[in-house]
Amino acid sequence: RSTENGTAIDTTGTLYGTGDSDGPFSGVSDLAMKMVNGRAFPNCFVKQMYRWAMGQIETSADQTALTNLQNGFSVNQPVTDLIEALISDPAFVVRNTQQVQP
Repeated sequence: RSTENGTAIDTTGTLYGTGDSDGPFSGVSDLAMKMVNGRAFPNCFVKQMYRWAMGQIETSADQTALTNLQNGFSVNQPVTDLIEALISDPAFVVRNTQQVQP
């Protein structure tokens, strides 16, 4: 659709805070391409999936597992590969009971 309550939808914007992907975009496809082609996107995606899978914000105790997952994932892989890596990681099944600050 191109309108909302009779008003044209503006699909342009500017992406900030991503480093190499910062800048203007026009439409969802342009935004998606900026994100996928940026260096920050894969690591951010893995971090958000890690947080979702673990049910919490990562702590310093999670850093090794998170870094390993980030190093092993690329935007050219199916998301199912990341999910498999997440649930295969010992951090997924073994909880650290030590209270560590994020």
